[in-house]
Amino acid sequence: RETGVIQFIGINPTADPKLTPEVRKAISMAIDREGINKAIFNGIRVNATGWVSPVVDGYKADVCGEVCVYDKAKAKAALDAAGGYTGQLQLAYNGDGDHKAWTEATCNSIKDALAIDCVATPQVDFKTFLTAAGNNELGLFRYGWQMDYPSIENFLTPLYATGAGSNYFGPYNNAAFEKLLAEAAAAPTLDEANAKYQEAEALLVDDMPTIPLWYGKAVIGWSDKVNAVGINAFGVPDFANITTK
Repeated sequence: RETGVIQFIGINPTADPKLTPEVRKAISMAIDREGINKAIFNGIRVNATGWVSPVVDGYKADVCGEVCVYDKAKAKAALDAAGGYTGQLQLAYNGDGDHKAWTEATCNSIKDALAIDCVATPQVDFKTFLTAAGNNELGLFRYGWQMDYPSIENFLTPLYATGAGSNYFGPYNNAAFEKLLAEAAAAPTLDEANAKYQEAEALLVDDMPTIPLWYGKAVIGWSDKVNAVGINAFGVPDFANITTK
């Protein structure tokens, strides 16, 4: 079942000023999420259409719109309109994880659609990767988020609020976004709060602080000695309710 996990490409314009919002949109449209999902993940991921996981209250589908849909022609036209991209584009990942195959496939998709020299670039390990990201050395980098609690807020505030550098190495600063977060936090009802958070998420389309890729899924198996096993939104089996046949 789907879980409260999102995988995305982080962007730091301090490290690479050429990665303007319009260039980021072109890169996003150049990524064949479905093809990579099938080829690398055996189809067990869910193509992301926004920045919030479908498992949480307040989720809204297709926030990202066409910017998160693979379209080579639109991607190339968007890049040309943005003034192009010169030089080598590096997509960083930590070499001690399982990210080599999908980052290389992502770069190949970008290269094919945009004729950009995109190279998946490993860092020695996760610690080295985080240090480089924290030092503003990485322009594009693989990143992901697993929710702490099931709320739309947990996919927005910890990652994109001003000063949230402990969780994301953007940085991202948007006064209108901050205002909506504050209004959502002060809202008297959950529905009103979620509406404000949805407005805040919609602003991310213009700035593209990250490029959404996939939502996570948990995959488990069980013995024929037990009845069907449930999985919660954190990807953990519902052990308390497992029953034998």
